[in-house]
Amino acid sequence: MRIYSLGIAALTSIVLILVLIKSFATFHRAFANFVMFFYRCKRQYQKIDTRQLGFAEFKSLAELANEMVESRQDIEARLASVEAELASKKVT
Repeated sequence: MRIYSLGIAALTSIVLILVLIKSFATFHRAFANFVMFFYRCKRQYQKIDTRQLGFAEFKSLAELANEMVESRQDIEARLASVEAELASKKVT
C-alpha cells in the first residue's frame, strides 16, 4: 500500500512539474511576442496576432495595442494631410 501511494505521489508530482514547465514556456513565448510587438510597432504599423498568445490577459492587451496602432496610423495620416495642406498654402 505504501509503495502504491508513493508511486501515485511521484507520478502526480511529475505530471504537475511537466504542466508547470509547459505553462511557463507558453507564458514566456506569449510575453516575448508581446514585447517584440512594441519594438516592431515603433518602426512600422504591424499588429500583433492574438492567436499566437496563450493567455487571455495577453490577448486582451494585444487587442488594445492593435487599437493603439490603428489610432496612431490615423493620426499620422491626418497630420501628413494637414502638413501638405499648410505647405501648399505657403507656396501660394
